[in-house]
Amino acid sequence: MPFAVTAALVGDENVTATPDNETGQMDNMTIAGYIAQLACAIALLHAPEVLVIGGGVMSDGSLLPRIGELNPDLVRAALAKALGIEAPALTEDDEPFEIPYRDLTFCAGCPHRATYFLIKQVIKRSGAPCAVIGDIGCYIMGGQRAGYYGFQFENCMGSGVAAAEALGQLTAYGFDQPIVAVVGDSTFFHTTIPGLISAKYHNANMLLIILDNSATAMTGFQPHPGTGLTAMGRRADPIDIKAIVTAIGCNVWEADPFDLDGTRALLSSLIGAQGLKVLILKQPCATLSAKKGKKKKYRVDASLCRGDDCGCGRFCSRVWGCPGNSWDFEVGKAVIDEVACVGCGVCAELCPAGAIKPEGGESA
Repeated sequence: MPFAVTAALVGDENVTATPDNETGQMDNMTIAGYIAQLACAIALLHAPEVLVIGGGVMSDGSLLPRIGELNPDLVRAALAKALGIEAPALTEDDEPFEIPYRDLTFCAGCPHRATYFLIKQVIKRSGAPCAVIGDIGCYIMGGQRAGYYGFQFENCMGSGVAAAEALGQLTAYGFDQPIVAVVGDSTFFHTTIPGLISAKYHNANMLLIILDNSATAMTGFQPHPGTGLTAMGRRADPIDIKAIVTAIGCNVWEADPFDLDGTRALLSSLIGAQGLKVLILKQPCATLSAKKGKKKKYRVDASLCRGDDCGCGRFCSRVWGCPGNSWDFEVGKAVIDEVACVGCGVCAELCPAGAIKPEGGESA
């Protein structure tokens, strides 16, 4: 039975092809999308009579828009057009139901959550305003509820260090707010090094925090020069971020964001200090760590959890906000989602009642 494969539906931009024999060979085929290429190959392998329609447009108009997000209505209409049938009319039963709103958030055990918590806490305790500038990466959520609204400005990749340098030059004109720029390890290699060189050259008064989670986590864990893996999957000697920063001539410190007390104290001293400072916060991406080894299990000791009488305002699930921390509304106490929790243990250190413990009951 003949059927159509719409390569445009999976990202192709320039396909017009039909098989010219039973071997499935094609003439005049250009496939831009890897997924579209696989779709065509699979279709031809199992059905040589397949008709491939692509290019994003048909003779009677657009198949799918080239910009913007897809939704069920657009896909339904495109499929109907590609198959040469009329799109079925929606009924009352097809009306979309209301989906509860969910904030974008960091993964369970993400070190960036701890970093922004500490930045926010240190600034709050200082009692003085501080300008925090973000950049492109998972940590962009630091400007939202997930990061406790931890930064005030973010533009394009690499702009954070440049904007911080510019603000850091205003000290001579009476601007006395501490300046903090936050970048990830991948962003550091891609676009931050030239800006850091400029900041050093002009002696900018700022703190650059590099979140080194050994991953390009936001876009799919592509390798970067610090991961020790090339784009072709070959092993290589990783480039050391601290060595680069030191070679530029910057004063540099390293810390672990999961070491709350130590990192908090270090942040407090660096944010208030004059001159250019660089702090590298090293803690592997939780998603990668969870795949590499057995995770430590945590639980809530119900006898210690004070529930709504704690006075913490459900800190673990409402404020800390890790997906691994939940709330049992029937019992009125905190619980650990064993599926989501990766065993980082930060919530156990933060719990004011000491109710969150590693499996076995010992203290965290």
